Amino acid sequence: MADRLQAAFPPGFYQVRTWNRSRDRFLGPVDVESTILNVLLFMIIAVAGFGILAIFFMIVVEKTRDIGILKSLGPVPVA
Repeated sequence: MADRLQAAFPPGFYQVRTWNRSRDRFLGPVDVESTILNVLLFMIIAVAGFGILAIFFMIVVEKTRDIGILKSLGPVPVA
């Protein structure tokens, strides 16, 4: 749209720029910051997910040992 407006006016009389193009100096670092924050958030979520999986694995290992002890005691009579 900016190109069409620029073509409608005499050359050199008006300069038509978009909002993004006029504030490119400020918006460039915002894009970089957004990318860095996305990477950091992904890393935090990955570490948290690994921690949760490790906790679940340890619970299963602990319960497996307890189940083995109960099986070695023999069947439980039902009253």
